[in-house]
Amino acid sequence: MSFGNQIIYLRAIPSLMRVIIVHPAVPIYGGAEIVITKLLYWLNKNGIDTKLLMTSVPPDMKKDIAEDHLVIPVKQRNPFPPVWSIDLTEIVALNRWLIKNKDRYDVINLHNYPVQFSATGVRKPVVWTCNEPVLHLFYANPEIKKNKFVMRTLMHLEKFVVRAFVDEAVVADEYNFKRFQDIYGFTPCIVPYGIDYDFFSAGRPEHAIDKFKLNPDDFILLHVGMFSPLKNQKRSVEVVKNLVNKIPNIRLILVGHRDDKYYPTVKNLVSKLGLEDKITFLPHTNREDVRSLYKLCKILIHPVRPQGGWLAPFEAMCAGKLVMVSPEFTAADIIRKENIGIVTEKFEEKILEVYENSSKFLDMQMRASEYVRKNLNWKRYSEHMIEIYKKAMEAEK
Repeated sequence: MSFGNQIIYLRAIPSLMRVIIVHPAVPIYGGAEIVITKLLYWLNKNGIDTKLLMTSVPPDMKKDIAEDHLVIPVKQRNPFPPVWSIDLTEIVALNRWLIKNKDRYDVINLHNYPVQFSATGVRKPVVWTCNEPVLHLFYANPEIKKNKFVMRTLMHLEKFVVRAFVDEAVVADEYNFKRFQDIYGFTPCIVPYGIDYDFFSAGRPEHAIDKFKLNPDDFILLHVGMFSPLKNQKRSVEVVKNLVNKIPNIRLILVGHRDDKYYPTVKNLVSKLGLEDKITFLPHTNREDVRSLYKLCKILIHPVRPQGGWLAPFEAMCAGKLVMVSPEFTAADIIRKENIGIVTEKFEEKILEVYENSSKFLDMQMRASEYVRKNLNWKRYSEHMIEIYKKAMEAEK
């Protein structure tokens, strides 16, 4: 990544740089949180004094963070209900902490929704890692119930905050680059995430078979991601319904955090279609289990809409598995361009093709694994982020 001659000018300051990463409280240690723990580790390893600011941290995430790298501000009692998934006391707590302590840091790196609101009034170089524009995605999705007036108001407020207080933005791919420009009106930087190749290539299928009582002779489709209309688990269920007569030993495994709205609708669909003996539901689980499930499955099926889910296909590639994604997946262009997976709307047709002649796709699987090994790692990701921090600092001078 290049930002012109200013990189050379700023090379002398990395050891003096101090960064605070800001992330919302979350119930699970998901993909967005893995990005943060890896970035936190590599920034500190590279001599960048970096801390993480969160009001609460999942226990399994906390164990991956050095104690002196974590800052947890105190929230006041919340007298108000959340406004479209925004805990107002959390935003206030983060905002007050940032305003009070901003001079202890050179750069503020905001991550997931809704922490961009916490930058309000903070005069400091701010970099926003925009994994996806959550408000705009939810507003456009008819399956998600919402108060449109409240949503529109929040969207306008968010645009104002981002334009007024964010100096640089980071997205993972070309799709998000164009979407960000259209929504917020300025140009972000593209930095693809890293992937733990060595970790995900070392999964043990027998571990998944024993722990989850699975049949190794089944033709296993795996769908990894929290239950959400945007992760589109219903489409995976429909695929099984349409293929069960042609692939008698087909099995779908759905792994992910269960919400109280979409998950019950998926369960009901499975029951309605009479597929209880063909679909296995697993809760959000640890990464060791996930890598073993990758190794066990025949295909990672990823019919997601354009929100999140970036890491799973590339993790599965490390395990040498065939990946099948929807054209709406934000990294679909990478997969199509590099010919490292199948991009399709016609999942049934392509899955049947794999079932009847899996050897046809072995070269693609090998190419995909090698692509991840050579191109996607957290060291490179953190180095690109350092250059963006420098750019934000220079812009503030």
